[in-house]
Amino acid sequence: MDNAAQGLDAERAAIVFNAYKATLAPAPRTPAQQLASQVAPTRSRNTPVPAAGNSGTIWTQRDIQSFYADLRRGHLDDAEASRIEQEIQLAVSEGRVR
Repeated sequence: MDNAAQGLDAERAAIVFNAYKATLAPAPRTPAQQLASQVAPTRSRNTPVPAAGNSGTIWTQRDIQSFYADLRRGHLDDAEASRIEQEIQLAVSEGRVR
């Protein structure tokens, strides 16, 4: 590695480094990391209740992706796109996205 670095041979240094890296065992996961990867967020007491006057629509990730795909394709005018985007942002802040 030193010879490759002194010779300014980046490709050779990368090969040596990657060969060394392949010999290392992956770090074991701690129980806390394993549990953290299994946790799913839920509603809590602090999650805002939908305010009166909004549509109360529950949005899914698929609905939101579909909206942005339609927007990119030009299927919506600016006023309609702005209205829907504001509704999505409100839904996110109120916890109405599943």
